[in-house]
Amino acid sequence: MAAYKYFYFPNKKHLVHNALIISLSKERSNLINRATLDFLLTHMPLRDLLIDSKMNSYGEKVQLLECALNTLIIGDYACLTKVLGWFDGEDDDEIDLE
Repeated sequence: MAAYKYFYFPNKKHLVHNALIISLSKERSNLINRATLDFLLTHMPLRDLLIDSKMNSYGEKVQLLECALNTLIIGDYACLTKVLGWFDGEDDDEIDLE
């Protein structure tokens, strides 16, 4: 199985990183940006991204943060709340409404 993964996905970390960078670009649709930010909120919390040094290099982390900040320029309120929620580190499930 390891040989299968290496053969078909030799640069798995870079593939995921490049896909996130491209999907957060300003030329993409707002729906794609929202879906990517949902993915970041649920599967790649910022605190885990910054602490886990095996995941990405420092430059890749900075590039991902820059692309997330560039989505704020678009002016979409849903993207704004998702980016700020990702930076804040709170999921909707963790927020206590009482």
